[in-house]
Amino acid sequence: MSEFKLSCILSMNVATNEALGFGVPSKLS
Repeated sequence: MSEFKLSCILSMNVATNEALGFGVPSKLS
């Protein structure tokens, strides 16, 4: 159960990071 929760949070973070990357690529790199 906790692993599933962790993967959900992780995928959400990845999606957020991708959105931020598209918005501000210079900030992430």
